[in-house]
Amino acid sequence: ATSADIDCPLTGAGKTSSEGKNPAIDLGWKTSENLVLANKVLPCHALLWPLAGERLISELAPELLPWLHGLESPANFIPVTNEILAEVARRGVSRDRLLTQLHQLGAELPAPIVQLLQWAKQEHMPVKVLSDCNSVFINHILTGARLGSFVDEVITNSAAFERVQGAGAGDAAVGLGGSHASADSTSSTYKLVIHPRQPHSHNCKLCPSNLCKGREMAQLLQQQSKAAGDSTAAAARGRVVYAGDGANDICPALALGPDDVVLAKAGHALAKYVEAAAAVKSMQQPAAQVYVWDTHEQLAQLVRQHATAHSKSSH
Repeated sequence: ATSADIDCPLTGAGKTSSEGKNPAIDLGWKTSENLVLANKVLPCHALLWPLAGERLISELAPELLPWLHGLESPANFIPVTNEILAEVARRGVSRDRLLTQLHQLGAELPAPIVQLLQWAKQEHMPVKVLSDCNSVFINHILTGARLGSFVDEVITNSAAFERVQGAGAGDAAVGLGGSHASADSTSSTYKLVIHPRQPHSHNCKLCPSNLCKGREMAQLLQQQSKAAGDSTAAAARGRVVYAGDGANDICPALALGPDDVVLAKAGHALAKYVEAAAAVKSMQQPAAQVYVWDTHEQLAQLVRQHATAHSKSSH
């Protein structure tokens, strides 16, 4: 299985404090979020292509950009994100216009990533997305990229369009997680509202309070092991190839075992943690094999290399 890590908090949650304020507020899904494929191999890779909030806001409500640039990364980005989305709606940005922009972002997915997902499909590797983004953003970006059928499951924060107070009678909420809503005369009276994947505190110091990716990864591994008929052996569940970049990718990376592979984006928090851990033995050490990548081409090559190598060795 391949797992893709997708972080799209408007305020850039998941970055380390040393990275300072957010030069690009991640409003949209990064195609670097962790995909999960499965064929005796469970590669989790991040398709690091940030659909930055700056891009989305610059198209929908450019006057909000100075506000975004001044935001600090909170422990839970969802309240601030919802505030920004509500402000976008108040400025007359309709539901359909927001979804159209997400589709456009999906259409710009890098060719190496599109080809990688096509390859995974051909190899019968189910793909799952593990992300701190939200269901509406991810599903509509995938729709715009014409890759919706290439992803079997999206593990992320839920989201739905809710009618703005005082907008009139009608549905209280319209969930649009997986399909494009048809245009209607009241589309401008809806705002997108995100709800935390994990509403109660998980006590993980490495992850934002709304989602612990390490916990989600542990559950994925347990499910994969049970499906293979062995609840403990890593060999039975297959290899995980996990690619990521941000600070919230450290926790799931540390959850992996010695037969697994971590692909860390060069110069980012995950790669910096691995480098620091190698020098400071008192830090928690990753058990998985670690490789660094920089471009989408390198990422796709590494995923194919390590997934294929393990698949052949398992036969």
